[in-house]
Amino acid sequence: MQSSSTYNRSVNPITFNRVLLALGAIGIFVAGVLSVEHALSLIPPCGEEGGCLKVAMHPTSYITPQIAVAYVGLAGYLALFGLAAVRAFLKLETNAKLVMPGFAMAALGAFYSLYLQYVSFTEIKAFCPWCFSSAVTMVLTFLVYTAYAQYVSGNKSVAAPGEERRFESIFVPTAVGVAILGVAGVSSGAQKANYKPAEVVKVDAKDRVIPAGPLNQVGPSDAPITIVEFADMTCPPCRLSTPKVKEFQLKHPKSIRVIFRHYPLLNTPGHEMAGPAAFTAEFAAEKGKFWDYTLSFMGTKDVPKSIDEVKAAAMGVGLDLKELNALLDDPKGGPFDRVQRDFDDARFLGINTTPTFVVVGKDKPMLKANLQTAIDEIEKGRMKDLLID
Repeated sequence: MQSSSTYNRSVNPITFNRVLLALGAIGIFVAGVLSVEHALSLIPPCGEEGGCLKVAMHPTSYITPQIAVAYVGLAGYLALFGLAAVRAFLKLETNAKLVMPGFAMAALGAFYSLYLQYVSFTEIKAFCPWCFSSAVTMVLTFLVYTAYAQYVSGNKSVAAPGEERRFESIFVPTAVGVAILGVAGVSSGAQKANYKPAEVVKVDAKDRVIPAGPLNQVGPSDAPITIVEFADMTCPPCRLSTPKVKEFQLKHPKSIRVIFRHYPLLNTPGHEMAGPAAFTAEFAAEKGKFWDYTLSFMGTKDVPKSIDEVKAAAMGVGLDLKELNALLDDPKGGPFDRVQRDFDDARFLGINTTPTFVVVGKDKPMLKANLQTAIDEIEKGRMKDLLID
C-alpha cells in the first residue's frame, strides 16, 4: 500500500477528483441545455447544418415519449458532480466505495453516448454539436474514472495530508452558478432564434380549415378556440406533437377543441406508410376508435415501416383485419375521401411542413404556427382573452 506521503509526489487522487468535478460541471451545462431544449421545444444554436433538430426528433432521443435521454444525462452528470463534491469535502478521495459507483455510471454513460453518436452519424445522418460535446465529456469522465478506480483499488480510505480544499470551496459553487447561468443564457438565445411569430392565414378559408362532416376531435364543438393539426402519422416531429397538443387540450377542457387532419408526405423516403396509416386511422374513426388507433400507432418509439406494423396497431385496438385489408388493397370510399380532403385543404392553405397548427379563435384572425408558438398565442398572446378555464 502506498504511504500517504506518496500522494503528493506521484499521481494525486485529489487531482483525479478535481478533474472529475470540472468534467461534471461541463456535463451539467451541456445536458442542461439539451434538457431545456426538449422541455420547451427549442433549438439551441446549432451551426449551419441544423442537425440538432433532426437528432432531437429521432426516437432514440427519448426513453419514453415523456422522458428525453437528455433528462437522464442531466441527472447522471448531477450525480457524478455530487459524488466528486462529497469525496472532496469529506476528504475521502481514496475511498473505493465513493469511487466505484461513479466509475459504473461513467462506464454506462460513455457506452450509451457512443451508441447514440453511432445512430446520429449512420442512421439520422445529422451532427448535433451539443450531443457530441456531451458524448466527449462522458467518455473523458469514463477514462479518468478508469485510471482513478485503478489507483484506489486495494487502498484504504486515507485522505492525502496537507491538502487544502480551498479550490473545491471556490470551484463547486462557482461551477454550479456558471452552469445555471450558461443554460439560461443559451436557452434565451435559442428561444429567440427558434421563435417564429404565428402567421395570419390571409385567405378567407375557415371551411378549408374546419370542414363540414365528420371530424377527428377532442373537446367541445362550441369551444372558443380550435387547434387544427395537419400531420403525417409517420413524421417523427408529429409523433411527438400529437400527444402534446392533446394533453394541452386537457389543460383547458372548456376553452379548446383539437382537430387532427391528415397531411401524409407521400412519395417521401421514410414515409412509405404515411398513406396506409392515414387510411387506417379514418377506418378506425368509422368504428369510433380514431384516437385509440392514432395514439397507439404514433406512440411507439420507432416509426412503423411496414404494412404489417400498420395492421398490428389496428388489430391492437380491435379493428377487423378482413375489412381493413379490403380498404388497403383498394383505397376508396369514406376513409380515402377524408384523407384526400385533408391533403387538398393543406395544400390550399400553403402548408408544406408537418406538423403545422392552425389556431381558430372566435372573432380572431386564424393563425398558422408550430406547436409552441400556437400554445404561446393561446396562453400569452392574441387568443388569451378567449380562455374560459
